[in-house]
Amino acid sequence: MTENNVKIPQIIALILQGLVLAIAVLNVLSQNSILIGMGIQLSGPAMVPLQVYICGICFLIHLIFMFITLKYEGKSRRLIAGIVAAAYCLINITSQWLNIVSNMMIARQGADRLARYGVLTSTISNSTAPFLVVASALFFIALGRYGISKNPETEMYGDQYPPVM
Repeated sequence: MTENNVKIPQIIALILQGLVLAIAVLNVLSQNSILIGMGIQLSGPAMVPLQVYICGICFLIHLIFMFITLKYEGKSRRLIAGIVAAAYCLINITSQWLNIVSNMMIARQGADRLARYGVLTSTISNSTAPFLVVASALFFIALGRYGISKNPETEMYGDQYPPVM
């Protein structure tokens, strides 16, 4: 059982991360409208930037952490919080290098493709940044609270689980 001081920031972070993913997907689906609205005429097929996949992976990490905190009844909460934090940080750190590699690969496909990719990633970054900052902060608040808290059921009954009735 997870306390409300962990659940509430965690749920808000999950909702905001889902909103970030939805905004990123909507930007991809409406990329031609975005380009025309900026006065840019580019030809070529639509593309999905790496940034959208990173948002999806981060959303999955939020979701997995939510399920773990709701279902896990053991005592090693600190280890779980450390693993989840490490996975989240690893994804965000490696995404920077992966973005550089994807930019180099797209640059080889021509200036139009690189311009489309640049405008799209910039639009996604600008439209999701406020939500992403708050979601990340709340996620780490929930993660820290979960890691330092003790399971109330194991604390009440010691090392044994509650009696089965």
